Amino acid sequence: NRSVIATSAQIKDYYENHEKLVEALNNVPKSELKKCSDYYSSRSGVIVDLRKELVEFLKSGETLTVEILENLLNKHRNGKENQFRVYKQWFSLFYPPITFYGHNPIRDFINSFIKQLCSDLKLEGKVNNTVIDFQGARQQGSDRLWFAIYNKEQESQSTGIQFFLDFHHGKVSYGVYRHSDETFLKERVTNTPDEFDYKELINYFKSEVDIILNDSPKNVKTSSVAKIQKDISDNLTENLNVILFGPPGTGKTYELSTYYFNKFTSRKSTVSRDEFLKSFVVDRVWWEIIALVLLDIGRCKVADIFNHELLQLKASLSSSTTVTPTIWGQLQSHTIESCESVKVSKKGSPLIFNKTDDKYWEIVNEEVVQQTPELLKLHEEVKGFSEDSDIEIRRYEFVTFHQSFTYEDFVEGIKPNFNEGENDLTYKIEDGIFKKMCLKARKDPDQNYAIFIDEINRGNISQIFGELITLIEEDKREGEENELSVILPYSKTKFSIPTNLYIIGTMNTADRSVEALDTALRRRFSFVEMPPKPDLIKTVGKATDGLINEIDLVELLKVINKRIEKLVDKDHMIGHSYLLNINNLSALKKAFNNKILPLLQEYFYGDFGKIGLVLGKGFIEDNQNDLDVDVFAQYDEYDSSSLIERKVYRLKDAVKMSDDEFTAAINLLLKK
Repeated sequence: NRSVIATSAQIKDYYENHEKLVEALNNVPKSELKKCSDYYSSRSGVIVDLRKELVEFLKSGETLTVEILENLLNKHRNGKENQFRVYKQWFSLFYPPITFYGHNPIRDFINSFIKQLCSDLKLEGKVNNTVIDFQGARQQGSDRLWFAIYNKEQESQSTGIQFFLDFHHGKVSYGVYRHSDETFLKERVTNTPDEFDYKELINYFKSEVDIILNDSPKNVKTSSVAKIQKDISDNLTENLNVILFGPPGTGKTYELSTYYFNKFTSRKSTVSRDEFLKSFVVDRVWWEIIALVLLDIGRCKVADIFNHELLQLKASLSSSTTVTPTIWGQLQSHTIESCESVKVSKKGSPLIFNKTDDKYWEIVNEEVVQQTPELLKLHEEVKGFSEDSDIEIRRYEFVTFHQSFTYEDFVEGIKPNFNEGENDLTYKIEDGIFKKMCLKARKDPDQNYAIFIDEINRGNISQIFGELITLIEEDKREGEENELSVILPYSKTKFSIPTNLYIIGTMNTADRSVEALDTALRRRFSFVEMPPKPDLIKTVGKATDGLINEIDLVELLKVINKRIEKLVDKDHMIGHSYLLNINNLSALKKAFNNKILPLLQEYFYGDFGKIGLVLGKGFIEDNQNDLDVDVFAQYDEYDSSSLIERKVYRLKDAVKMSDDEFTAAINLLLKK
C-alpha cells in the first residue's frame, strides 16, 4: 500500500518536473525496454512512432536529457499538431517505458489487495471490481490509480453504489460513492501513508456492506422511482424504438429529461477532442467552417482547406456529395468586394475572404472583427479545448410532434435560402432533425445517440416518417441481417439508419385530438406503460408522509382514479405529478383549480353529474339562485316554463374556498 502511495507521489513529480520524468526514463531496466520495443514492433501511428523512437534511444544506452526529449517531441509533432492536442502533459506521451512492465508489481499488489478486502468484508463472489491504473482509462497516462468494488448484478461501477480507493498525489482516500448522482454516501476519508490503517479501512466499509449487497436491480421496490427507471432502462437497452405511454401527469417527459438525456450526454473529462469537434461542427454552416480553417492555418489553397480536420468532419456529417465545389462556392460568395480575382456578382454577408494574386485564399481579419466578431470566439473555443474543460456534449435531440410537423422537418425538404445582403430568394435541400442525428450516429459508431419525440401521436406519423417507417426496424438497420436502404426523394441520396440511434417517444393516452397509431407503427415500437404511481407522493413528494392537514394525498388520488376508470377508462386517470409538489393546503387548492378540475371537465364534456360522481357535492354548486323567470327571451312558439325549473351547476373556485370549506369538500369526496 505504501508503495502505491509513493508511486502516486512520484508521478505527481513527473507531471510537474520534466527533469524527474527524464530521470525515471533513464532508469528503466534494459529488459523492460526490450519488452516495450517488442510490443511496438508491429504497431505504427503518430504517437506510437514517437514512443518507438524514445524506446530505441533508451535502449542504445545514451543518456536522455530534457533537451533531447523536447527535440524528439518537436520532430514528431511538427505538421501534426492536431494529433498531439489531447496530450497536455509529457507524462501522457512518455509513460509507457515506465508503466508498461515496471508497474506489474503494483498491479499484482492491487489485485491481491482487492481479493483480501473482499474476503475480510465477506463479499467474495458477490461483487465485481474495476481498476484504472497510472496508464489511465484511455491509455493517455494518469496521475492516480483507483479501484471500485460494486454489486456484481450491476452493469458497472457507474450504474451502482461502489466502495472505492483512490491513490493520488502521495495520499490514499476511500469512501462509498454513487456515480449516478455524484453523491458520497459516507464521508470520504483521506490518509497520508503514516495515517493509513487497514483495520480502520475494514471497519469503515464493514458497516456499509449491506448497501452494496442490496444494491441490486432485483431488490428495488416496485413503488420507487428507481424501479420505474429500471423498467424503462431495460426496454431502452433491449429496444431501439420505445414509446412511453400513459395518462397526463405520470412523468413521461420528466422521465426523459431527468434520466435519459443523461444517458446520451458526455461531460467534462469524459469528452474527447474528437467528440467535441463533431458536436462543434455539426450545427455550423459551411462558410463558418471554412473561415475557422483559414483562421487556423492562414493563407492556403482550396486543397488545404479540404484536408483540414474541421472541414473533413463537416463533410462526414453532411449529406453533400460535392464538397470541393461547395468550398469554392462559399469562398467566392463571401469574398470582399475589392477582390480583383473574384468576379461573382451575387454575394452574401459576411464578406471576409480574399483571393490573392498568386491564387491563395486568406481571411481578412479586419472584416471579421467588423462583420462577424463571434467567429473569433468560436476559433478560441476550438483552439482552447481541453479535456479538463467544463464541457457538455449532447448526443440527442428533443422534438415535439404536432399537426403541422412534416416529413420536410423530420427527414429532408426544400427550404428557402435568403442571405442577408442578397436580393434574390433561392432554395436549397436541407436535412431534417432525424437525418442529422442519423449522420452524427453513423460517424460515431462507438457512442449511442437518441432522438426524443414528445407527444409522438400528435403528428401524422405515416406522413412524417414516410418511407423510413420500415427502415427504423432493428433488423432493417445498417449492418443488420435484413439491412434496407432507400433513395430519398429530394436529395436523391441513398439512406439507411444506423444501429446506434435510439428513437424514444412519449404518448399521452388521454388526448382525444391525436392521430391514432396504426398497426405499422405499433409493431415497430416497444411500448412501456407509465401508469399513475400514487405511492410516489409519499416517498418522493414534498408533503411529509403524503399528508396535508390530515388529508392523505395518496388515498385522494387513488379514489379519484378508481372512479375515473369506472366512468371512462384507465387511459384517462390523473397522474401523480399533479400532487408531488404539494406542501400546503393552498398549493392543493391551486392544483385542484388549475389542473384536476379542468381535466375532469374535458373528460366528461361538462357533464356535472359524472363530475359529481368523482368529486362529490363539495366542489359543485347549484347556480339556480341566479336565474329567474325573465331569463329567456319571449317566444310564443315555445313553452320555456319547464326549462325555468332546470338546475344549472358550476364548479366552485377551489382557490377562493376557505380552508374549512375545502377540507370539508375533500372529506365528502373521500366519504369521510
